[in-house]
Amino acid sequence: MENDNIINGFIHTYFSENLCQVYQADDGVYEVNLTEKMDKQLMNRPFYWHYVKSTNQLGEPLSLRLITNKNKIDSKGEWLHYGSPRFQQMLKHLKQSSKHAIFYEEVDTKEETALFPWLILNIKLIYKGVLTKEECFSLGLNLINGKMINNMMSELRAFTFQSKISDLCYSLTPIITLNSGYNRILNVFEQYINNQTHSWAVHAMEKYEEEMHFIRKYFLKESHTQDKKRIIDETRQRYQPSITINIINGGLFYLNQSFQK
Repeated sequence: MENDNIINGFIHTYFSENLCQVYQADDGVYEVNLTEKMDKQLMNRPFYWHYVKSTNQLGEPLSLRLITNKNKIDSKGEWLHYGSPRFQQMLKHLKQSSKHAIFYEEVDTKEETALFPWLILNIKLIYKGVLTKEECFSLGLNLINGKMINNMMSELRAFTFQSKISDLCYSLTPIITLNSGYNRILNVFEQYINNQTHSWAVHAMEKYEEEMHFIRKYFLKESHTQDKKRIIDETRQRYQPSITINIINGGLFYLNQSFQK
């Protein structure tokens, strides 16, 4: 699997969570119908929306055509990748708008004590083929030294947290930014996905080819091209394998240095 598997999942999650309509126009090509709120956030049209509001009209949000498949770069649309301005813009918006939790370990101390920032994401991987399978993970990333721990929420059960920092404690400023930390965690999942055999995906493609064989045979002498296109699209949606990353929630946890496992 390539990087675009991660990006594809991010597109679906990011825009769906922000109430935008998303559909796949082609392999690695996505059409996104923005809401007014997301148009204002992403499309940089303040004067248009000011005019619309001042004249009591209903504005028309724009659409985005995003390309994640390198073989489709020449198609009409924006190529979305980790370093692209649009992807960075989306991450910035996610950082600003996310209602992620910020908690501090409760520490009883009589001396100044540093608390280390950990980015923790609870993530679900959804494998869609002939059948659908899900895997859940909880990853923690130390934003000072880059240490990463799996099953992080289980590790935190022994700790007590609060919304305010304890007396005599101070929080260390992250060396690794939230955006960079987020990308590091995504890269871990990319490697995890790449290291799998994906026999389920091979099986799904075999079933897809079988179905396509019967469809082509059935429509060999038929002129109902619209029906043929619809059935082909439905078959592709049903059998074409995909992996989606769904970020369930996340948070920034400040932990005592004693937690350096």
